[in-house]
Amino acid sequence: MGHRTLRATEMSQQGTRLMSAGIPVVIDSDPGVDDALALALALVSPELSVRAVTTVAGNVDLATGTANAGYLLRVLAAGRGIRLAQGCARPLARELVTAEEVHGSDGLAGITGHERWRRRSSDSTNVPSDTVDAIIDEVANSPEPLTVIALGPLTNVAAALRRDPAAMRRAAAIVVMGGSLHAGGNVTPQAEFNFYVDPEAADAVMASGLPVVVTPLDVTHQLAVSDATVESRLQSRSEPRAAFLGELIQRARAEEFTGRGGKLLLHDPAAVATLLWPELFTMQAHALAVDGGDGDQRGAMRSTGDEGGTERTRAEVAVDVEANEVVSRIVERLVAGGA
Repeated sequence: MGHRTLRATEMSQQGTRLMSAGIPVVIDSDPGVDDALALALALVSPELSVRAVTTVAGNVDLATGTANAGYLLRVLAAGRGIRLAQGCARPLARELVTAEEVHGSDGLAGITGHERWRRRSSDSTNVPSDTVDAIIDEVANSPEPLTVIALGPLTNVAAALRRDPAAMRRAAAIVVMGGSLHAGGNVTPQAEFNFYVDPEAADAVMASGLPVVVTPLDVTHQLAVSDATVESRLQSRSEPRAAFLGELIQRARAEEFTGRGGKLLLHDPAAVATLLWPELFTMQAHALAVDGGDGDQRGAMRSTGDEGGTERTRAEVAVDVEANEVVSRIVERLVAGGA
């Protein structure tokens, strides 16, 4: 393993200081099978305090993503009163590209049509359309510096930066699942999906000067659930949350959603894991830019070589990971937290 950067050390120290209350976080997502697992991981982790879940168009359209978020909070966090808001229905400057072929027509591998886990119309009713304001409000008014965990296209985060950059500077960090430094893309040979969907938003966040932690395909492609015992362990539990997660993983692996050859790639849980266990990731500092062109280069992330930091703040980029340990901890946390 390589050198851990100062930012990773600071994140670990922050986790130690706030262990009793939990690091305050907003989760901005486009649910999404792996978004669901990331949300479940955050909700069962005592190191984190989930203050709000906000939605953005990406894996699915905004209405479906918001319905999924409400549904997941009902199943995974009943009675916790976590704030839910829906945000941008399309990228800053482009038409929306979605990924139902990866996540299923409902975004959740078809589980919402199962009789036991049927999605209700009430899961998406009366959800305020104020995600950008919600992010700003949570960041600005949190007693402790709050971290935004961005699991989808960065449209909402970029819009919040445009609306109130002073408030957003109070954020402890923006933890981003997105991009690819050296691993190639999953939409084009160069581009990862979230950055491909809204490259202008991704570039704006990378240029914002805020502390940014990027969890790219370089590490997420190393993190996969491929063993059927994972879902069987979850499904053997009597608690509904565990049974739900077990069936979700089983369906996603069986249909080869989000992965290849029966593997479920843990893209979004990896971003949560960088906040929970930074010591398991090798980080490098890079000033980053995201290509706003078209064709195969659209959404490609590159290091600008701006070592002096005069133009762009250097983000902390995960370039390697202790994969077996991270997957093991994620699985154990989900199984133990099903109660």
